[in-house]
This record gives sequence, structure tokens and C-alpha cells, in this order.
Amino acid sequence: MCEFNYYEYIQNLSENNVIIIITGNWDGGSYKWIKDLNIINKENVHLIKKRQVFVDTVNVSYNSGKNIVVILQSFLNTNIGTHYLFKLKKKTKFKMILPIHDWYWINPPYRKDHLENIHSFYLNQKKENIQEITKKIFNESERVICPTYFVYDVLKKLFPYLNNIYISNWIDIKKNKKKIQNNYISNNVINMGVLTNFIEYKGRESINYLRQNIKSYKGYKIYYSIVDHTINRYEDNYESFLDIIRRNNINGLLFLNKWGETWCYSLTKALNSELPIFYNNIGSFKERIPKDNEKYMININNETEYNDFDKLKNNFEKFLDYIIKIKSVCNINESF
Repeated sequence: MCEFNYYEYIQNLSENNVIIIITGNWDGGSYKWIKDLNIINKENVHLIKKRQVFVDTVNVSYNSGKNIVVILQSFLNTNIGTHYLFKLKKKTKFKMILPIHDWYWINPPYRKDHLENIHSFYLNQKKENIQEITKKIFNESERVICPTYFVYDVLKKLFPYLNNIYISNWIDIKKNKKKIQNNYISNNVINMGVLTNFIEYKGRESINYLRQNIKSYKGYKIYYSIVDHTINRYEDNYESFLDIIRRNNINGLLFLNKWGETWCYSLTKALNSELPIFYNNIGSFKERIPKDNEKYMININNETEYNDFDKLKNNFEKFLDYIIKIKSVCNINESF
């Protein structure tokens, strides 16, 4: 197992190298990864999405005798592509770093219109089907960086001969003293929070099933606070995350992914809040969510069980029972 601290590694590289980050996506989790490196304000660090800018920056740096490190985020929203990447790499011998944010790099061609299976591709891909361009990218990378054992294990099965695959947890918000102290039920309404994107990958089908089939339970009304649908989106920081929980009196959080997360920044916020979580135990959730705390309740343990909505209903009702039990304990404590 190759474990290391990628933050320190890239910090050290940025001291004596020109750093080029190929990215056309200046938003979301992959951009957060770049910002968290804390190097983008350095004069020798360049975020590049245009082919000619990439070519010019590499050539100028090379002709000046400088060492070059290229970090491959993705070719999405760029016009660079593998041809120019490897042509320049052959000429200048730059180092290439490959951080894995999703399954984009094992699923060519690397175009924006070829992302349909980007979140589920890991389920069916086999090493004998890996395309040559993918092998070349992984072979020629100085280091392939995985955020979790989940990602590491998938890649080691696909590339068992490689020794350049490393695991290093993504930089994320540290354990915060601020948390939700009281998640009391108010006015006989149990409020479930869906504070991730409301899309298929994040479990939209399961959430819709619960919304349609469990609107009340044991005398309580069940309400679903879904960002961008029933409540406004929070800003991408922990304070705003806590604020939306407080303002909507959210009692528990739902993480019912259809496919495994490679990391999940919103899960970090959820764990820090210490609210109860009902989740599908797949992908990175298997290793990131503590299994010795009853407030974190599993629905399914395998992607193949996702469409078992009878199981979903039964397990969700157990989660509601736990929320109700917590309310009873709180009421007893408050009476003393």
C-alpha cells in the first residue's frame, strides 16, 4: 500500500517547479481540490484550459531550464487533449500527476458528451478492456493519487502492474467544534435533509420513493428538505451548511447514493455536524462513516440492492424510530 501526504508532496513540488494544472472546470469538488492545495496564487502555478497557452507555457518554462509538473484534472471544457499532452511530455520530460476525482480517466474518449457512465463505470470495467490511451496516461504519470481505499482498490485491480498508485485523503475541513447541539422534533414534523445535488447519482430515485410513500409515520409528518428544490442551496462552507440545518430544523440527513462516491465533501460536513445519517454503505462511505455509532444507519451494503425499495422503506422507518427515540431522550433530560 502506497500512502503519502499529497498536500506536502505538491507543496514541495511547487517550491522548485513550474506547476501547470489542466482544468476547464473552475467549480465544484475538483476545483475545491485545487484551492485546498493552497498554491494557486503562486507566480509559478498556472491553471490552463487553452491549448496554445498550455503549449506556450510548457515551451517557455522548458527553454528557461525550469522543471515542469503537469497536474491533470480533466480535459473537460478545454481544447488540449492527449495528442498535445504527450507530444510536449516527450519533448520536455515534464512530470505528470493524476488525481482521481471520479472515473473520468478510465472512461475515454475524454469529451464532455461522453460522461453518461462516469459515476458507475467502476462497476463493470475490467483490466482487459482498458483502452491503450488510458494505459498510457496511467503508465506515464509520476503519481496517481486516490482519495480513498475504495478508489485505490478499483485502480489496483485495473492496473495491477503499476506501482505509482498512491492513497492520500483529500484535504477537507477539519473536525469542527461547532455542531448541531439539539435536533429536536418541532410541531410533530420530522425533517429529513437532502443536502447534496438532487440527481440520479446521489439517489434521486430513492428520495422520490420516500417522498411519495412515507409522508407520515407514527403520528409525525415527514418533510424532506432538498437543496434547490424545497429549500435554497447553501454556500459551499461549513457555516452555511450548519445554518441551513438550523433554519430548517433538520433532524437527520440522507445519503442514499446509487453509486459509490470517491470521496464526498458534503459527507465531511455532515459528519462534523453530528446529525444522524441514513445512508447506502457503498463506495467511500464504507470507510468514511463510523460503524460503531447507532446514529449512522445503513440501508444497503451493495449497489445491486439499490432498487429494493421495500428494504428502503423498512430501513427508513427504523431510522425514523431512532429519530423519535432521540426526541424522547431529549424530553426526559429536559424534565430534570
